[in-house]
Parts: sequence; structure tokens; C-alpha cells
Amino acid sequence: MDSATSMMVAEAALSALFQRLFDTLALPFFKRLGFLFGVEKEAKKLKSTLLRIEELLSDAEERQIKEKSIRLWLSELKHIAYDAEDILDELAYIELQSKIEAAPIQTRKRKPVPDFFSRLGSNFNLGSRIKEIRERFDELVTENNHLHLRVIRHGPETERLRMRPPTSSFVDESIVFGREADKAKVVRLLTSEDSSASDSSIHEVVPICGMGGLGKTTLAQLAYNDEHVVKHFEVKSWVYVSQDFDLIKLTKAIAESVLGKKSDLTNLDAIQVSIKEALKEKRFLLVLDDVWNENCNDWDALLAPLMVGARGSRILVTTRNQRVSSNMGTVPTHFLQGLSDEDCWSLFRRRAFVDENSDAHPDLVKIGKEIVNKCNGLPLAVKTLGGLLRSKVNVVEWEAILKSEIWDLPEEGNDILPALRLSYHHLPAHLKRCFAYCGCVINKGSFEVEGNGLILRWMAQGFIQPKGSTSEQMEDIGREYLADLVSSNIEDFYCLKSLRTLSLSFYTGNIPADLFIKLRHIRTLQLSGDHITELPESIGDLLQLRYLNLSDSGIERLPKSTTRLYNLQTLILNNCQKLVEVPESIGDLLQLRYIDLSWGNIQRLYNLQTLTLDYCEKLVELPSDLSNLVNLRHLSLNVFTQSTVSIPPRIGTLKGLQTLSRFNVGKEIGCGVNELKDLIHLRRNLCISELENVVNVEEAKLAELKNKQKIYFLVLRWKCDDVESRQEGIEEEVLNALQPSTNLKSLQIEGYCGVRFPTWLGDSSFSNLTEVCLRKCRCRLLPPFGRLSSLERLILGNLYELKKVGREFYGDGTVTGFPPLESLSFASMPDLEELSGLESDIRPIRAIYISNCSKLSFSSLRYLTSLSSLEISSFPNMTSLPNGLQHLTSLESLGIYCCPELTSLYDVDLPATLDDGLGNSNYSNPTCLPKGLQRLSLRFCPKIHSLPEELLTTLRSLYIMDCPLLVEKYLVLAEGGNGYRCKISYIPNINFIGHYHKENK
Repeated sequence: MDSATSMMVAEAALSALFQRLFDTLALPFFKRLGFLFGVEKEAKKLKSTLLRIEELLSDAEERQIKEKSIRLWLSELKHIAYDAEDILDELAYIELQSKIEAAPIQTRKRKPVPDFFSRLGSNFNLGSRIKEIRERFDELVTENNHLHLRVIRHGPETERLRMRPPTSSFVDESIVFGREADKAKVVRLLTSEDSSASDSSIHEVVPICGMGGLGKTTLAQLAYNDEHVVKHFEVKSWVYVSQDFDLIKLTKAIAESVLGKKSDLTNLDAIQVSIKEALKEKRFLLVLDDVWNENCNDWDALLAPLMVGARGSRILVTTRNQRVSSNMGTVPTHFLQGLSDEDCWSLFRRRAFVDENSDAHPDLVKIGKEIVNKCNGLPLAVKTLGGLLRSKVNVVEWEAILKSEIWDLPEEGNDILPALRLSYHHLPAHLKRCFAYCGCVINKGSFEVEGNGLILRWMAQGFIQPKGSTSEQMEDIGREYLADLVSSNIEDFYCLKSLRTLSLSFYTGNIPADLFIKLRHIRTLQLSGDHITELPESIGDLLQLRYLNLSDSGIERLPKSTTRLYNLQTLILNNCQKLVEVPESIGDLLQLRYIDLSWGNIQRLYNLQTLTLDYCEKLVELPSDLSNLVNLRHLSLNVFTQSTVSIPPRIGTLKGLQTLSRFNVGKEIGCGVNELKDLIHLRRNLCISELENVVNVEEAKLAELKNKQKIYFLVLRWKCDDVESRQEGIEEEVLNALQPSTNLKSLQIEGYCGVRFPTWLGDSSFSNLTEVCLRKCRCRLLPPFGRLSSLERLILGNLYELKKVGREFYGDGTVTGFPPLESLSFASMPDLEELSGLESDIRPIRAIYISNCSKLSFSSLRYLTSLSSLEISSFPNMTSLPNGLQHLTSLESLGIYCCPELTSLYDVDLPATLDDGLGNSNYSNPTCLPKGLQRLSLRFCPKIHSLPEELLTTLRSLYIMDCPLLVEKYLVLAEGGNGYRCKISYIPNINFIGHYHKENK
């Protein structure tokens, strides 16, 4: 059908759109907005109006076919509903933008932005916009006084109104063309003595499946009346089923057809008994025409009395629904196809010309054949249009039919729309919008290729909604939708263009600079054509854009403003041969789920200089011929995820590479670490992973990291699994051979299983090294980090066999010690027992972080008089703070986290009867904390019940999270007037997070 058919289903899809509006209005954040901005009552009015309109939609959908005024009413309703959806989506975008811009990504700093509610208050004008939408809806409700739309609530009665006229077994074979082969096949399936039915089954079910108007019923009639079929079966029965599946009604219809007379029985059991008596040990044929019900249990109940028939009995089912055919059929489904052009013309000529005499009107033949071509092999359309033109010999009348929209066709004798509409109305509400939107023909052969792209477009339009709390991905839900559509109907899908979708194929002009400013609500944008070489910066104004496809365009680079498209889910750049740059900050697009640079075509993008894939978490493969991109200068893959994506072979041929953020060492030819040899321009970050694959030390030497002077951040990573199979001693030699340039600023080594570290690590020549991180390494001695004169941060984690950090850690005595070390971290080191040699006069450390080191003694910490910050976390058995912390006279900040048994902030050696119940004490300093402490943070310490009173007047910041006893004492009980709240009233910044529960009393 044409665009008018698409218009019909688009208007009817409003019920699904209304459901989304209801769902959004019920979201907590929208309710919160309504309360904060005083529009709660207006939002309730809007919801009430939407409910009233929704009740009118069913009647409007039915009447729009014949009444233009109803179509116009639905069109206006659609526009208002879309405007309402736009407002809600803008709110969601502003909330998302605030979250993204408020939080820094990695180490990049961001400017402060107004919070979500402040921005709404100043810019959004929420109340007036909701009121305007509601008033526009109210006007439509008022217009109904003239349209007289009825309130119809969905139920069995509604479905009965949509049923087509019943069918029978009689057929005029003289007006049937092109079904000889189909008839022969069905007759063979009905009369064959070879049975594929199970031993427990007497009969086989033969399904015929195809779209509405294709001739399934006609084919069944032809087979039913075939002389071989008539002779083969003792009893034949024809029952029209349609949508209204009523077990008693259908069972009674079968009984009356079998018995050949009307039945007065109303009891199901009695009716079924009559069927069993009539069919017992007889070979029968039952035709169930136009079946919709997919429920296997319903069909088992209906067919139960038929099991008494003789072997060889058959049930012939016609259906539009592929699931019905697969559920019921015991033999492969016969999928009915459209008629050939020749057969269509024969049918049309029979219907349109009196006595089939087309030769008498040669001027009409050409027009008639064009009309037939529009029918796409659909017999119903051919018969309908031929019938409308019968006896008419005026060329003008024939051309009017050829050029007409389906709405303009005469109502009398027009069966096309009702036939197609029935398929649409049978769809669940969540599929109707998807069906209305579809822009390509879906068939079994193109399901995967075209279907996946269609699903991404549905996602962009918001048609696919998550299923409650399930973790199922939207793409998977979309595939279920598509499977449902295909199985329910093999019919044509036509594109519906609206302000939500803009598709310019092979566009030859320039994109106007203000185009995207005017079309701000586009969700899906597709532009193609060699003449499109650039996009205006205004593309960044498409705040709701989810899907951007620039395939086959002449685009050279993406505007920087594309990195503001925070809702973007899909970016496709297939065959963009002139593309030379993708903005580095594309990684800001946290909603981006799918990026396709066409691995089949990217090898031909010889001018490509920058390829950024930092946040493509589902990326599993890079093109094998990536080495063809001879001008590639930047290949960025996220260093911070354990990606399995391997660098393709021969990456070393791309000698102009400056950015290669990750290199996974492989065992294949062209994948060794020696591929790095000629990449002399590499700069900034480099992560070399899977170093366990290096079995030849010479390959590591050939990497020549020492000569790569512009690499400042280096990660060397081994996998930690299957350690026992590694060759002994090889890792020590490999790490020694991978000595980097002394310009290095940051070094991370992970998964290294050598016994000792190479001598270059800790050599004083690395005077630029400011950060070192060792993780998951099996070493017993640490390098002499004290020789690194610029070291600021040292991070040690998961060093499983390290028991002691001693003086060898700081050097051989020729160096006086560290420069002012900003931070020292020890994490997840279960065997670490001792820290020694931390005397403050030669080891001025600013901050120490200790986590999950259960055997560690804190005795040496008392000498760190220069320490200003200390964090202790994940000590499950610690009941009190370590002794001697009061000697840390420079300590300003203390954080204690995840210590579930910690009960006190007092020195464990002091008397237990210090507190008089109000936090008062006779001792001048009963706590083990220094008097100068200014910031105290306690998180997940549920047994701490009070704070040292002598600290409360000096603290400048107090942060408490999930410490219910403290919440009880200083907040909950304070409401009773006992004065505990005043104990902390002197602290300028107080933040309590977590809830007090009565059971904690």
C-alpha cells in the first residue's frame, strides 16, 4: 500500500504513545518536579484528560477510514501527543546532562554547571508548558461534541466489530488464477498416505500461512473441493474461526458442520460427544479458516474430540500468523506467495473488462498494467481495483484510480483496507508504533541484515521499553518485537517520516546551518550522498538524537558539537571514505551503545587519521586489514577495561601512529611485541597487555621502548590466570627488556609473577617518574623507590607474597629518602605484617591509604609526624583504633571505612569508664586521635556509638555514612531535647547519610 496506509497505522499507534506518556508521568523524578514547581495539580489534570481521550481512540481508529474529519482529529492529536512527549524527553535530557557534566570523566576537569532543578527553574518554564499541552488536549475533547466519538473499552465486543465476513467452502474457480502449483502441493499434503504424525496422533495439521488478501482462503477452498480430496475423505467440515476464539462456539460449529444440521446443544461435553460419535473411525478433513489464536492449550481443548477419527485424517489451517502455523502444524508450513505479473493481469482483466475484452480498449491497457504493478502480487488488491473500474471506459477515471491515495478510493466494494487493518488491530499495543514506523520490507531472507538496523531506529524513537527490573538489553527486546511482527504478518512495512525522523538519501545540496535548530526533536537522523562533506555545528542542538547514520556520505569529520549528543545510542559511518577524524571526546557520549565504522569498508579509508573507540565496551573485533590505513595516526582504545579486542596483525607497518593506547600481544605472526619497534612516533599513553604471550626475550628487546621518548604513561600487564604454566624466569627477563624511556611519568605493572624486579625500576635516572602502581604481582621484595626523586604517588595492591616493607624499600643508604611523597597506598595485601623505616625526618609522607591488610601492625605509623591524611578501610576484625595516632601532630584528615566491629575511637589501652554518658571525660585526651584533626569521615562502621567530645569543637568537617548508632545519638535522640545535637553544632560542615532503624535501639 502507499503512504496513506502508513498514515492510518501511524494515527492508530497513538494508544501505544499514550501509554508511554502515562508511564513517564508516573516516574518518581516527574512527580518530584511537579511538587517542587507547583505543577502537581496541572499534571494530574493532564493525566485525566489523556485518559478521556484514550477511551475515544478505538472508535476513532474504526471510523477514520470513511470519515476525513476523524482522520484530521487524529492527526492533530498525534502532533499534540508528540509535543507532550518532547517536553518529557527534554526533562530527561536535562537531568542526564546535569549528571554527566557535574562528574569529571577520568582526569579531565569540568566547569561547574547549574544543578538540574535550578536549570529548570530558570529556563524550562515547566508549569506553563504543561498547561498549554493540557489545554490543547482539552480542545480536542471539546471537538468530540461534533464528531460524536464513542467511548469503547477493549474487550471481546471490540474484537467482534473488527472481524471480516465469515467464509465458506464454496469457490468460483473460474476467477482464480495462478494457484495451480499451490493447489497441487496442498492436495498432496492432504491425501498422502505417508504420515509424519506421532504415534499418539491420528491426524496431521497442514498450515497455509500468508499475508491478508493473498488468497489463503481461496487456496483452501480449491483444495477442499478437489476431486481427489472429495474421494479421499468420508467426512469434510469447514469452520470459519477468525479472532473471536470461543471454545463452545467453535466446538458447536464443528459439530454442526460434521453432522450437517443445526444443533441445540449448549453443554460443551455434550457437543464434544456428538462430534466423537460422528467421526469415530472415519477419515475426515476439517478446515479451520483464518486462525489467530496462538494458545496451544486452547487448541488442544478444541481438537480433543477429533482424536477418534481414522488414521489419515487431516486438519487444514489458514492463518496470517506464523506462530500459529508453527504451533499447530505437524508438517512444514506452506507459505503462500504473491501472484506473478502475468496472473495478476489475467485476474485484473477478468474483473475490469466486460467479457475480458481488453483489446477493445488499448488506451486503458497501459494504465491497467500500471495499476496492477502497484498491487505487488496481492490478489485482493487486484480484484478490488479491477472491480472498481468494471464497465468504466473513461481514461480519466482509470488515471484517478492509478494516482489516488487509498483514502480516495470509493468506499463501496473496497475490501483492501479492512483486510490489511485486521492484521494491524490484532497486534499488541507495544508493537503498533513499531509497525507504523517500519521503513523497510522485512522477510525471512533479510531478517538479520535489515532487522537489526530497524531495531536501532526503534530504540532511538523510544518504542522499546525495558521490562521492569529485568536486565535484558533493549536490543534483545527489540528482536522479540521484530520476531512477533514477522511471525504475525509477512506483509509490507512502509516508512513513516515525521519530525522525529529525518532521512535524506543521496542528498545533493548543502545542509542548511539552521536545519537542526528548527528540527530539535529528531530522534533518528540519516544522511547520505557524496555532496554532504560537512555538517553544521547545530547538529549538537539535537538533544534527543539517539540514532545517527552518515553512511555513504562525503563527510570528512564530525563536528565537535556531536559530543554533546548525550542521548546518542547508535553511530554508523559505513563507507565514509573521506572521513579523517572522529572527535576524541566522543567518549563523553555515555549512552552510546553501538558504533559501526564498517569493518568491511574501513580498510579503504586510506585518509583516516583518527579512530577513537574508547567507550565501545561491546567491541569484539578490529578489522584484520587495519594495516591498510597507512595514514592512521591515532588509534584509541580504552586502557581501563580488560578488553579482549586484539590489535590486528602487522600494526608495525603503520609507522605514522602517534596514539596506540592499547597493544594486546598475540602469539600469531605479526602480533608480537616486536611490532612496536618502528612505531617511533608513539606518544602519551601505551598499555601493553597479555605479556604472558612473550616467550622470546629478543622480541621484547626489539620493541625498543627505551627509544620512545614521548611515551609518558606506560602500563605493562600480564594475565593473572594459569600462572603455573609460565616458563620460569622468562618474565623477569621480559620486564628487564621492556625498560622504558627515562622521560616516563607514570608506570603501572600488573600481573607480574617474577621473583624480583629489574634494576632499572628504582634507578635514579627515572627522575621524571611521579607515579608508580604495582598490582597483582607475586614479589617478596620491592624496588628501591627511594631513589626516584620526583615520585609523588605510590600504589601497591594485591602483592600477595609481600610480608614486610623495610629499609631496602627506600634505597641503599646513599639517598636520604623520598621527596615529599603525596600519597602511599597499600591495598589487599593479606600477608603484609610490617612497615618499618618510616621515620618522619627522612620520609616526609603526606597521605597514607591502607585497605584490607588484616595482619599489618600500625606501630610504625606513630613516627609519621608529617602525615596530614590517613584512610583506613576494610579491617573486619578491628575493634578499636591503633595506639599512638595521637602522635600524628600534622594529621588533619582521617577516614575510617568498612570496619564493622569497630566500637570506639578511643585508645584501647585507656580505661573503659571514661564517658559519663554525655561524652564528657575526666581525662584531658582520652582519644588516640590528635587534637588538630579537622576532617573526620566514618563510613559503614555500624558499632561506633559516640564521638570524642574534645574533637567536636575543633573539627571543620564531619561526614557520617551508614553508622546508625551515631545517627541515633546525634540526630534522632536530639529531637527529644537531650542536647546531643548541640555537641556537634560547632562543626561548620556536617553530612549524615543513612537511616536509623528502631531495631538498633
